[in-house]
Amino acid sequence: TGLFLPRGSLIRVGEWYTVAKAEDGTIAANKGLRLSNIDLGRGIAEVSAERRFMGCVADPSIFTEQGGPSIYAQMRSGALQLGHNLVFSRADNERIAGWSRVRSMLKAALEDDYEAPHLLVFDTCSDWIRTVPTLSRDETYTDDVDTDQEDHAADETRYAAMAGNKTARVTSMFG
Repeated sequence: TGLFLPRGSLIRVGEWYTVAKAEDGTIAANKGLRLSNIDLGRGIAEVSAERRFMGCVADPSIFTEQGGPSIYAQMRSGALQLGHNLVFSRADNERIAGWSRVRSMLKAALEDDYEAPHLLVFDTCSDWIRTVPTLSRDETYTDDVDTDQEDHAADETRYAAMAGNKTARVTSMFG
């Protein structure tokens, strides 16, 4: 018959995680590739060439203009060089409510609670699987995570979870 998921559920089927690796393929945890914002935009365009996304959200800080184009404007410029229209909205950056929502979505999926939105993660999301389950709580604000950890994939998930029904939708998954 098919799988039914409640409205607002998130399904992570893939990721592009720009983490540095040693020559032997070992991951240099929490060390990025140091891409320029334009190159980051180009990279997003390349990995999503056959997909059209709508309702994407990003960290609100990328929209700030401080004496020049914002990170977002630079990323859009890089994506446009490859003919990709990169459109992000400011994410809700409420940390405590966001982590609460992520935990609730994971619990609903684990318990097969079809009255609440689920968060499902495919095994193709290896960096999410490597980093998110091991996050520890902040010692001062125990409802938050310790931000000194590799929390990039977790933050992205939190932004998407807080977007509710405005989460990204893929209109053509396999071209």
